[in-house]
Amino acid sequence: MRNVNLVLVLSVAVAGCGGTDPTASGVFPADGFTGAKLRVEISGDATEWADSATVTFGDGVMVGAVTVASPTDIFAEITIDSAAAVGLRDVTVSSGGSFTLKQAFELKSPIEVTFVGDLDQGAFPAFTITNKNFDQPFDTSAAPTVSGPPGTTFQVGNNTEFSISGFVSIDTDATSGPVTVESGMAPNSFTAIGAPMTIAARTPVALTSGTAAPGMIAGTNDTQLYSISSAANQLVHFSLATADQNASPVVALLGPTGHWADQLGSGYVLGAPAGTIFAVVFDSGTESGYNFNLTGAAETVTSVAEIAGTNDTPVNAQDSGTLPYSLTAASISAANDVDMIKVTVDAGHANKHLHILTNLGTDKLTNTQVDVLGGAGNTTSFITDPFTGMPGPVDEDSACSLFGCSNGGEDVVSNALPAGTYYVAISASSLYSTAHKPYVALIWFE
Repeated sequence: MRNVNLVLVLSVAVAGCGGTDPTASGVFPADGFTGAKLRVEISGDATEWADSATVTFGDGVMVGAVTVASPTDIFAEITIDSAAAVGLRDVTVSSGGSFTLKQAFELKSPIEVTFVGDLDQGAFPAFTITNKNFDQPFDTSAAPTVSGPPGTTFQVGNNTEFSISGFVSIDTDATSGPVTVESGMAPNSFTAIGAPMTIAARTPVALTSGTAAPGMIAGTNDTQLYSISSAANQLVHFSLATADQNASPVVALLGPTGHWADQLGSGYVLGAPAGTIFAVVFDSGTESGYNFNLTGAAETVTSVAEIAGTNDTPVNAQDSGTLPYSLTAASISAANDVDMIKVTVDAGHANKHLHILTNLGTDKLTNTQVDVLGGAGNTTSFITDPFTGMPGPVDEDSACSLFGCSNGGEDVVSNALPAGTYYVAISASSLYSTAHKPYVALIWFE
């Protein structure tokens, strides 16, 4: 009996003498930002790490000095490439064998990019880039460079140590890809790469000239994309209507490339190139959640020079004929000069508006004012001054004497006009100067 007990005791004693298998047990810190330099501690259990130890973190992470603090503790100085792929990495120590900690160290982007507005092709959302690396702030002494995938252009509006904001234009053929920030001046500059910007493909709503199409601005900075076909040198113009009194919808026109760099104008373009013209509708303020109707037209303009005789009364007014109409080689010859253009509103255009532009010529400083007259005696004004709320004439540059003036022309829209005969009266404004007389006028229905 004693012999059996002795055997059991010896068996337990032999089993208890077995050693712990050496292994790597931990990494601290367990993550790091791409583009950063940091010191990482790797601990082991029952290891015998020596001064010749090497450490690897995978592609994109360069390991510098390796310090063996003890047989179970190593410090490694690492530099993470700004273009290194984010995600979990294996960490391997080679010394007296190979010891790997699976998925033990995570590479993270130092920036977070958020957008307000849709990320569809043709869009124009706001963006904010947040810097999460407090050890490497953005340089505020120089504007950062923000770039995105092909077909995007970032316009920086505000730059602080930990935030960059602005707007990004997205071309109609843009594709998805990462957002990159370059901040600072060499040798202290750095690059940070964010997560991919996912851009959704979008087919524009094709418009028929003169026909309205519905749309909706669902969220802040959201857009809708339309297109219309134009022949060479036509007038392409759009008008928007909405019941939301707080809305401020606008139309940006892009050329046949669909690129924001080829923007043709806002609302209209005279002398449009042949091909597809893209129209991007968005709200110029912060209003959202409203419906609108968009009407577009591509029309040939009748251009006629100002008559040589007098055209300052309804009796001798120059007849526009069919709109769109352009009065060329016109001149405000004196402070009391009035040029009148006769416009007939037929039944097919009843209750439409006249859109009138002046100063499309070479002299942008010819200062004009515009009125639309009709009714008994042709003395009733059918235009409202947007500044005073009173009937015309309208001079949009009435306050430019306070702030300087770069264009004396007008861009005005009449009230809705019943069928009948009207007279567009173009005259000198209170800021008129005989040093600047010539102008070109353009009139169309909308």
